[in-house]
Amino acid sequence: MHLGTWFWRPTLFWKPNAGVSREERAWLNEKYLTWEENWGVLWDEIIDNVNNGRLQDTLPTTLPALCNLTQLPLGSATSRHDLAPHQLVHNGRLYSFDSAVSQWCFEQDPERYAGHQNVVDRFIGGQIQPADLGGGLAWMGLTPEVMGDDVYNYAWAKDYATGQAGSRSAALIR
Repeated sequence: MHLGTWFWRPTLFWKPNAGVSREERAWLNEKYLTWEENWGVLWDEIIDNVNNGRLQDTLPTTLPALCNLTQLPLGSATSRHDLAPHQLVHNGRLYSFDSAVSQWCFEQDPERYAGHQNVVDRFIGGQIQPADLGGGLAWMGLTPEVMGDDVYNYAWAKDYATGQAGSRSAALIR
């Protein structure tokens, strides 16, 4: 979820903290033995893009698929290798969930949640125009002055600038 929140930062009204400095990465690897395998490779790509002046490559170009219950992006699993879909059809409509728990909650009282439209539903229904990220940001009232960006101006990525060739290796050596 951390990676998704940071990646979708333009759609937020706050500035998220990326939190993957070398020191934080070492802590994550110590506490979560599969963190590097699951998430390190993705942060390496982001770090490379930031440090080589390609900030546009760290921004989304599409909308996230959202859980019909929590409204969180799908794929918020503990492992990027465990993104099994949690879906069900209710009254002819497909509902997607970020976890088995969210699906279970929906199943307990489906009529409570069944009619809600998330942002993606509103795009598909033509309620957001133009039907692109810019249209979505305008619909949410997020202008460049208020939309989220990295809270520390990417200082955490600059931590990797020395020894750039292999951010992951550099983090593990430390």
